[in-house]
Amino acid sequence: MKRLRWHTIKRGFPTSLEQPKPSYPGDVFVQKMDSAGKVIWRAILGGSFTDRALGVAVDKDGAVYVTGITYSPDFPITAATYRRTFGNPSALAGDAFLFKLTPFGSGLLYSTFYGGGEGDQGNAVTVDQAGQAIIVGQTYSDN
Repeated sequence: MKRLRWHTIKRGFPTSLEQPKPSYPGDVFVQKMDSAGKVIWRAILGGSFTDRALGVAVDKDGAVYVTGITYSPDFPITAATYRRTFGNPSALAGDAFLFKLTPFGSGLLYSTFYGGGEGDQGNAVTVDQAGQAIIVGQTYSDN
């Protein structure tokens, strides 16, 4: 089951009465807080298996870039992107991902898989002055 949930909230993590809990051990969340520690917005993104964020960057316009590892073949991926298909048919080895959120957390600008036929993960991301994302990570794939 694909899940893409966006929340503008006024307090911490929701209880099970406010939002369904993930169906597997974890989804990725991104949360923006003001200088006093109050939550401005939060986005939760994930597929049917474990998804883990490992790196984040913000560009000059405030868009948020997140990279990490997903074990979910159904991780939400946008249409016009680098790679739309999960690289590991058994889902035993993860794929790296990169996604970009709007500055106010109100939408997904793009999301893509990275990797080959074995395990891959994105460990860090930065954004250059032209707004181009650069990710680093590790791969066990020879393709």
